[in-house]
Amino acid sequence: MRSEQPDVLAMFGGVWETADRRIDGTWYRYPAPTLDQAITAGWIRMIDTARAESVQPVILTTPYFRREALDGSRTPDTEPDRIRHLNDLLRTVGAQTGTPVIETNAFLSKDGGFTASLDGRRVRA
Repeated sequence: MRSEQPDVLAMFGGVWETADRRIDGTWYRYPAPTLDQAITAGWIRMIDTARAESVQPVILTTPYFRREALDGSRTPDTEPDRIRHLNDLLRTVGAQTGTPVIETNAFLSKDGGFTASLDGRRVRA
């Protein structure tokens, strides 16, 4: 941030937050309280870092996305319930830190699930 000196930092989550992961040798299936705490702490650190550099952070909710396994099935980290949970966390972080939250998911996922196009225009692969 120092070299670019932005005025605003748009932050959004994705597969890293919604994936199952190992913390201190223990695997957790997302969502889990331990993962929620780790994700929330990470977002708060990013916000604090931005503000320390006089940059205004803005949180973008995560749109539904789709990643496929080799057999063509949806990978667990892209399940809509996981995305909804992450977005709830992001809204909570925004409220706790006074950081604006832009509802990107509401714009890019109008039908309540993954969509590759809006109004006939491709917006995602």
